[in-house]
Amino acid sequence: MTSTTKTFWLILVGLICIGINSFFLENNIPILAIIAFSIIGLSIFLFRFDYLIYFVAFATPLSVNFYFSGLKLGFNFPSEPIMVGLMILFFLKLIIEGFPDRRIIKHPITLAISFILVWTFVTTLTSQLIFVSTKAFLAKLWFIIVFYFLIIYLFKNISNIKRFIWAYVFGFTIVIIYTWFQHAEYDFSQIKSYNVMMPFFPDHTLYGAMIAFFVFILAAFSFSSSINFSFQLKLYSFLFFLIFCVALFLSYSRGAWIGTVAAIAFYLLLVFRIKFHQLLIGIFLFGIVLLIKKDEIYVKLKSSEVQTTEKVSTHIESITNISSDVSNLERINRWNSALGMFKEKPFFGYGPGSYSFFYTRFQRLDQITDISSNFGDAGNGHSEYLMPLSESGFLGLVSFIILVLTVIYTGMKVHYSAKNNEIKYINLGALLGLVSYFVHGFINNFSDLDKGAVPLWAFIAIICILDIKNQEEIKSAKSIPLL
Repeated sequence: MTSTTKTFWLILVGLICIGINSFFLENNIPILAIIAFSIIGLSIFLFRFDYLIYFVAFATPLSVNFYFSGLKLGFNFPSEPIMVGLMILFFLKLIIEGFPDRRIIKHPITLAISFILVWTFVTTLTSQLIFVSTKAFLAKLWFIIVFYFLIIYLFKNISNIKRFIWAYVFGFTIVIIYTWFQHAEYDFSQIKSYNVMMPFFPDHTLYGAMIAFFVFILAAFSFSSSINFSFQLKLYSFLFFLIFCVALFLSYSRGAWIGTVAAIAFYLLLVFRIKFHQLLIGIFLFGIVLLIKKDEIYVKLKSSEVQTTEKVSTHIESITNISSDVSNLERINRWNSALGMFKEKPFFGYGPGSYSFFYTRFQRLDQITDISSNFGDAGNGHSEYLMPLSESGFLGLVSFIILVLTVIYTGMKVHYSAKNNEIKYINLGALLGLVSYFVHGFINNFSDLDKGAVPLWAFIAIICILDIKNQEEIKSAKSIPLL
């Protein structure tokens, strides 16, 4: 079936369903109207599922959380219901057609993700709160199924990678402009920056982290002559790049700033062609130095009393204040609580999604702050690394570290070996965005939220598919006989 024929049938089915839907609503039969909308969704998936993917990418930054207290169930609308539908339809498609590209299944990144899913499932079965962990596992599943396993087929065409990124950027830009209007009422005050992005983002940390995610890919779009854009599109890319840079600054998210600086430092390592094993050795030696100097570092940090203020330099310096900065102290409280949970159940953990229900019993009296809670209703463990450690035990942490290292290794390999410069620089933009997220992940975690999970898994899919395409091109070049 040609693309034109698919589009014709899609429009025809859509018009019929809209007519049926209008009739049912007019006659006050809403359940049949829902069925009509489901048929439209199914038709779009079968004929042009890419439209749904782009819509979810656009809608994710704009989605709003709905919570049903009676069911103790919350979801982001409209993004997550569509993701659930896409996941179900993907499994049906898999049963009917199978998984055609074995290279994706056998790829190291896919194997690392599979390890995470398998161990999360195991620790769901051993969870202290089976219902909570089942919900957490299903949420992780639909994020990964849709924005890794399904979207990777779309990304086989590099143009679709660009379309996906633009869809998210357009939706996010609306949020940024809304936030600026809200923030302007307070003269862009640092103190008021924490929640002016509500209801779209819960706070400035997630907002800043996602801005940092896209700054680097927009930089690649703007400055790389190898990416196939017209002059006008380059100009638009540069405009959006500036908007995101200003938004990153005005987010006043210290974590996002740290992640951005780390990604820039990582880029400099790539410029000097540092090998992956050298990077690992450097990280290992840095870790040893921290262990040796930990007491000395602690005393120095404990003596810092720099409080966050409207002055940017002071706001940055306050990162080192663990004596009176409430935000920093509460993070330490959450981290130590996570470690306490791990020591109690080191192998299986307490179960996915269980941290907020158990961490309060591990809080030490001398570490409780003014913003601490005894009811587990004030956030999570503030770490992408300690959360799986507390909820899924030692192998939960190991599985995530394996994924991080596999993604970075693959991204570095593509960057150094790519002959196609468009592949090279899209890979670079995605890799730097992921590095900023992985570093930020030491002090915050967002992978259980749709706004964080969608770009996280989609960018990992970009790294994977570009590696496969790069290997194809290298093999093709070797097979050409020399004259």
